[in-house]
Amino acid sequence: MAALRLGHWLWVGYLFVWAWSVPLLAFDLVPAGGEFMATLMLVVPGGLAAWWLIQRYGSMGWLSTGIIGIGSWLTEHLGVTTGWPFGAYQYNGVLLPEIVGVVPLAIPFAWLLVVPGALELSRALMPTAGFWQRVLGAASLAMLFDLVIEPVAVYINRYWTWLESGPIFGIPTANFIAWWALALILALATEALCRKSIKQPTDHARLTLPIAIYLLNLALFTVVNLTHQQLAAGTLGLLLLAGFGWRLQQQQTRWHWKYDQLTT
Repeated sequence: MAALRLGHWLWVGYLFVWAWSVPLLAFDLVPAGGEFMATLMLVVPGGLAAWWLIQRYGSMGWLSTGIIGIGSWLTEHLGVTTGWPFGAYQYNGVLLPEIVGVVPLAIPFAWLLVVPGALELSRALMPTAGFWQRVLGAASLAMLFDLVIEPVAVYINRYWTWLESGPIFGIPTANFIAWWALALILALATEALCRKSIKQPTDHARLTLPIAIYLLNLALFTVVNLTHQQLAAGTLGLLLLAGFGWRLQQQQTRWHWKYDQLTT
């Protein structure tokens, strides 16, 4: 019960901060000294997604969380120091602190935000799909998420800077390929490990906490893109949100606002 209450209050707190973050980021109203919120807005939802994995899958949830967190950090560390596999880039000191002075702590939490959400959303969008369909769907949803967040992260909030360019938003194509490939590996591990819930089995065609986190962040970055003339990325975000909404409605997915039901 203590863990459930902790998750509940983190979720309520995150929703409160998210609601304020949308207009602050959209209209450049973040007060001086408020930059730490950038890290907090990645660490808290990523931590909530990890908490959900652990609550639902126990030791396998712990293992999956470790694989996503450590695997993404190692890959990002390799990327910053060598330029492979994402392309050459560097972090700008906006997201602090940094792990061994290279990769911000917020980045593994960002992957924890994305991967479980993309996998759960893949399950909800395709409730009858097989193992590989769900995993491939999750990798594609993660890459689409990155397409929406990159212009915000690079040109608006300046979390990182690309040292080479490419045809998509001026960002190297290798970045999106690497995002898809890394998300595929992490989703594959998560799906393989977290197939048997320690809680009562539930229908995959329902909205769970990781999906809510994924969609809230997609909506946030979509709004920020649109208010900063990043119209291509903003339009893509709108189309994704509309498409997900339509598909989930087609699947007759039910939203359970009661918090303890989000954890099953």
